[in-house]
Amino acid sequence: STNCDAEGNYEIALLTGVRYRVAAKHPNYAQMSATRQHNGEGTQNFVLNEGGYSLIVKIGELKVAEGEMPFVEVSLKDAQGQLHRPRGEPFLMPGLSNALTFSSLPSGVYTLHCPAGAYQAITKTINIGGEKTATVTLDLIAAATIEFSFSNANVSPMQITTAHATWENLSTGEKNSRVSVLDVIMNMGNPTKTYRVRGLSEGEWKITLEVPGFQPYVETYRVKAGETQKVTVQLAE
Repeated sequence: STNCDAEGNYEIALLTGVRYRVAAKHPNYAQMSATRQHNGEGTQNFVLNEGGYSLIVKIGELKVAEGEMPFVEVSLKDAQGQLHRPRGEPFLMPGLSNALTFSSLPSGVYTLHCPAGAYQAITKTINIGGEKTATVTLDLIAAATIEFSFSNANVSPMQITTAHATWENLSTGEKNSRVSVLDVIMNMGNPTKTYRVRGLSEGEWKITLEVPGFQPYVETYRVKAGETQKVTVQLAE
């Protein structure tokens, strides 16, 4: 129902025995969602809690490595692990979309995360509930990229697209593997038989690249932030 009575109530008519989900969002109240079973008797009530806080996430215009898309993925989770979505798409792009707005947030502690991609990964803890609208600016650092080309004549674009990479920082012990949707898109849309490992901070990294049909390729590389290092490898069958 989209009709609201004089007291600010919405009424939704349901069939008997229906299992339903209600989601409500209002700028002056905390976002609410719940799943219930209606047995056809009586009225089930939902009350919106006071809240309605907003968070604005901003970035500046930053340089990215050669061949990179300067997208910044952003996720926001509350203390219970619930993911909150911003208005519009959940990513930023310097020069085009420099701010995201999360609205109808209840007060509490939130975790803001940007996975590694064109920029190094960043995680921030934010307390919501003081000011009505909070603003946070992300100081992102351009990441390094290693672009692998393959001299094997029998390796196909599909094999490269479905390859799996892991990388370990030899100084800090940090380990990562491909988790970003944008990383996958970067490789799927690439017809030149190259594979990119992205989001690397400056330093020495051990890269393990597993291409279906070939033995794992393992090598160590030293990279600089904001640069793309291009490498040609011969995969062992």
